[in-house]
Amino acid sequence: MIRLALLASLGLLVTAPPNASAAVQAYYCSEPIEPYCIDAYGTFENDYSFQSCRRDVQNYLSDVADYEQCVIDEVRRVADEAQMDVDNVRREAEDALERFNCKAEGNSFCY
Repeated sequence: MIRLALLASLGLLVTAPPNASAAVQAYYCSEPIEPYCIDAYGTFENDYSFQSCRRDVQNYLSDVADYEQCVIDEVRRVADEAQMDVDNVRREAEDALERFNCKAEGNSFCY
């Protein structure tokens, strides 16, 4: 699960299939695509095409901000999950050390 989230946060998870589980889709931030009108051949034919492209660019910039926040949120979530995993392993190690010390003190039943 961490691997999937890490791949998504690094942008290496290319696509989440439409029928993917909610858990998989939650780890996916969709990178926005630049509007076609920016690189289209020629100039704007009229005011409508100019205004339409302008709206597309505004929407694109808004989508970029959403994408940026999604990636930041995902990285934080992955970091929190990793910290929980580290904390669990640390607790297990401390418990193992306590059981060892108990046994080293000559006790036969150490839990």
